[in-house]
Amino acid sequence: MPTNIESKMLHGFAKEAESALSKIREGIESFLRDPNQHEALEDAYQCMQSIKDASEMLGLQVLSDLILCLEEMVEDLATAPLPLHGTRRTWLRQAVGREQQDQRTKQVRQ
Repeated sequence: MPTNIESKMLHGFAKEAESALSKIREGIESFLRDPNQHEALEDAYQCMQSIKDASEMLGLQVLSDLILCLEEMVEDLATAPLPLHGTRRTWLRQAVGREQQDQRTKQVRQ
């Protein structure tokens, strides 16, 4: 992690990312419950792009790479034949949960 990032800026990013991750989880869960909820999935995807872009600007490459993988999973979800099989559903839920857990860990360390 870059050492020259101001603590205040990083803290602000962490708060925004946590909020966005909640929206991502909600959007994905809405889509998994009802595959007609494409707008919810699109909103989740836009939140992912925001986190990825901000993390790149802050030099948080690992987080950016994780979000990129999550974006690819959501792109696959949007184009996959439904219903979504249990394994893919589980992976997606775990990925989103892992992202939020990582954010909480970073906040504790600050």
